[in-house]
Amino acid sequence: MALFNTPSSGNFFRPAAGQYIGRFVGHSVGPMGKDFGDGKPPQEQVRWTWELFNLDRTPVLHEGQPAKVDALSSKSTGPRSKGGSWFAAHLKRPLKEGEDMELASQECIGKEVMLIYTDPDGNGVRLQAVLTFS
Repeated sequence: MALFNTPSSGNFFRPAAGQYIGRFVGHSVGPMGKDFGDGKPPQEQVRWTWELFNLDRTPVLHEGQPAKVDALSSKSTGPRSKGGSWFAAHLKRPLKEGEDMELASQECIGKEVMLIYTDPDGNGVRLQAVLTFS
């Protein structure tokens, strides 16, 4: 059995740095987070998936097919968390205390947001921000 996986970019496309429209597809279980050595066990993450469009609403294509992109957040949904701010961008409102997160997740499907990708240190493009798009 091999110790390492064969290098791969995974199933998802990584766009060039820039601004795009992301149409939300759904949430899924992501990989375990990092072990920070603080005695707390690594936490499961959430994978967010979007279909990717140029700002003129033409689909971004990857290998002849509409591109999908993904990003990870923790399961935290507080107002200062990545997940909480991403929900707010999709729903165009902050989450309410005690809100049913399954319903909030379903409400996000099909919503469009602005996805901003940057390459700040020259080590590869990353999702920098998920913002409300109108």
